[in-house]
Amino acid sequence: MNTTARWPEYSFGHGGPVPTLTDRVNALSVLGFEPVPDAAWQWTEDSETPFDPSSPVLLIAAIRVRSRAEVGA
Repeated sequence: MNTTARWPEYSFGHGGPVPTLTDRVNALSVLGFEPVPDAAWQWTEDSETPFDPSSPVLLIAAIRVRSRAEVGA
């Protein structure tokens, strides 16, 4: 927040099954983060092509995280 820096992203690919909790936590680990204790996942839908009702849906998951470097310090 309050930055122009790009947020880290991880893509599970198109057309596959919804990533499991383990898949999501592993992806966060690859990015150098882990969920904050007691944090809950939030889900948002978007479309691949804005304003096109026939566009494939993109499922975006978010959770509060902390840097794994901070935990080890």
